[in-house]
Amino acid sequence: MDGTNSEEVTCQVCKFSRYLKPNLKILVSKCNHRICEECIGRVFKLGKAPCPICGTDLRKQDVIAPVFENLMVDKEVRERRRALRVFNKRREDFATLREYNDFLEMVEDVVFNLVHDVDVEATMERMRKFQRENHDQIAINTAKLNREVEAQKAFVEQEQQQRLAARAEQLRRRRDEEQAEQSRAEAILNEMATPAPPMPHFPITVSHPYAHSHPYAPAHVAIPSPWAMSHHAHHNAYAPPVYSVPPMHAAPAPTGAADALARDLRAMLRIDVPMP
Repeated sequence: MDGTNSEEVTCQVCKFSRYLKPNLKILVSKCNHRICEECIGRVFKLGKAPCPICGTDLRKQDVIAPVFENLMVDKEVRERRRALRVFNKRREDFATLREYNDFLEMVEDVVFNLVHDVDVEATMERMRKFQRENHDQIAINTAKLNREVEAQKAFVEQEQQQRLAARAEQLRRRRDEEQAEQSRAEAILNEMATPAPPMPHFPITVSHPYAHSHPYAPAHVAIPSPWAMSHHAHHNAYAPPVYSVPPMHAAPAPTGAADALARDLRAMLRIDVPMP
């Protein structure tokens, strides 16, 4: 059981229900009578016709599908909407809060009577009288309500546009960052793929460390091309290159002093200096 009242899914004209016809489509007239789609097609074959239940003059467009499955709820929504189109006064239209509350209670009584079919004629006459006496005020409040609805709609659309613009800006920034990152990566790859410049083949001349402190040291030492590295650098990738420096052409020195000079030179330059 789905908890739906069987009377609410029964056509009041042909008496068929969804129990017998599961695909039965029930519509509701403006006089709140349940009529199935087949009966509507038969009753309104010629256009305007009286309601088969109460005789109210109806047109085919006066019979619509209910918004809610519970027809009583659907009827209350429709009757409340109809009453509020007439009783549309606001708080600022009353001198005191007590008068406004009394007005709201009167509106609820009207809605209750229309929903539950209590003194319907008297209630409708009460609505017509109020409409005649407050015609101008009703028109003013209706126009004011329409402006408020339009303003609210414009506000919602503006917020939606702002959210869409912020989202588009966020996506644009993310796309720019990704493109910049890709450009940096491509630049690094291109730099790594570019061959290194050839090493020089001419000797490199450097100042001799003892040029100013030792009387027998030459002013400059000519170091051969890096291609002339010793076998240590060729066979050991982690060994520092060791260069062979031609012997110094200096005046003869005592053997002990020459040995000390060679040791100091090797220690400072990390190069092999042939002994004279």
